[in-house]
Amino acid sequence: MSMLIVEGIIKNQLAALKRQAAGQEIVANSSQSNAITTSIETMIKHAMNVNFDKLRMLKSDQPYSEAHRIKLRTWQFLLVVLQFLDPAVYTPEFRQARVEAGNDDIILYMTAKLWEVSKLSHLPSIRQHIEVFAVKFCLRFPDVTLSDPKFFSTLLDPKLSKPQVVASFLMIVGFILTHEL
Repeated sequence: MSMLIVEGIIKNQLAALKRQAAGQEIVANSSQSNAITTSIETMIKHAMNVNFDKLRMLKSDQPYSEAHRIKLRTWQFLLVVLQFLDPAVYTPEFRQARVEAGNDDIILYMTAKLWEVSKLSHLPSIRQHIEVFAVKFCLRFPDVTLSDPKFFSTLLDPKLSKPQVVASFLMIVGFILTHEL
């Protein structure tokens, strides 16, 4: 039930941002819209950082453990909130206005964290969510994600010998290369 509420808030905020963008208003200066957008972006950042909490995720490689379930729900949540990061709203101008207003560029943040998370060991149930997220995110923002130096350094890293990571990157890159950008 709570995920439905979050999804409703995200859809309403996205619709408001699209209306403001269509009206040629500067969205980043609207205080209520800015507060909601900042809150949603903070939730996204927190969800992405769950993967790097070593103490809480100590046993995430054990199926059905609490840490595994948290990680699984986190990636399901990230797939739901990905609809908020709409390229029609998160244009380079909008992102620059957010940075000038004192916020982080969520797209650059997510890009950097995505490639770090992809290198970690995950169970197949988690990895499939990461792969779907990576493909959807890359197709939404190909100019940012595919031009990121971390993408190529991770993809071409000779020390990256984990078969599951290599297979994930092969699947992500293959899917992106076969679709229009």
